[in-house]
Amino acid sequence: QEYYWRVDEIAQDGTVSQGRIWSFVLMASRLLDDFEQYGDYPPRRIFETWLDGLGYDDPSLGVVGNGSGSVVGHDFAPFAETRIVHSGKQSLPLRFDNSQAPYYSQTDHRFTPPQDWAGPGFTKLSLAFHGHAANHPAPEDRLYVSLEDSKGRSVLFHYEGNPAKYAQPDWHEWALSFGGLTEMDWSQITALHIGMGNPDNPVSGSSGQVFIDDIYVTRSR
Repeated sequence: QEYYWRVDEIAQDGTVSQGRIWSFVLMASRLLDDFEQYGDYPPRRIFETWLDGLGYDDPSLGVVGNGSGSVVGHDFAPFAETRIVHSGKQSLPLRFDNSQAPYYSQTDHRFTPPQDWAGPGFTKLSLAFHGHAANHPAPEDRLYVSLEDSKGRSVLFHYEGNPAKYAQPDWHEWALSFGGLTEMDWSQITALHIGMGNPDNPVSGSSGQVFIDDIYVTRSR
C-alpha cells in the first residue's frame, strides 16, 4: 500500500505555497532475520540465537544445543558468513552431518514473545539458500522448515525444488505457503526450525554445508 503526503506553506497574507509530494510504501511483509545483527562476542554470536547440535556453553544453563548433526557458524570469528551473502553483509552458515544419529541436522530459533502471523494475515514464509559445490546430499537429505506454536504443535515443509541446487554455489529463493492450515495457532508462533534431512523419518544421509539469508513472512497478493 502506498501513502502520500504534502506540506504546504501558508504566508501571513494567506498565500499558500504548495510543497512537494512525498510518498512511502508499506510492504506486506515482516523481516524475521537478515543475519545482520550478529557479532563475535556473547550474547550476539549467531549460534546463541540459532541453536545447533554442537551447542554453546552458557554459564547458567551449561551446554545448550539441540543434539542434531548441525553446526551453525564458523569455527572462528567472524562466526557469521561475510562473503557469501544474499543481501547486506552477513548470512547464516549451516553445516549438516546426517551420517550419524539422529540422522538430521537442524537449527532452532525461538521467538520471545511469540510471533503473531494471523493478525497481519501472513500466509507465506520465504528464505534464500546458497549451495556448496562440495555438497553431494543423499536423496533423504532435503532442506526443510518446521514451525511450532505455543501449544507445541508443529508443521513441517520440505523443499520440493531440484535437489541439484544444494550443490550449486548460487542463491535460490524458496517461498512456502502455510495459508489455510488450521492445525496451528498462527497468532502464537514460538519457534522456527531450519534443517537438512527428515526429522519425521530420519535415515542415514550425507554431510555438507548451506547458507541461509533473508527470512520473511508475507501476505499473499
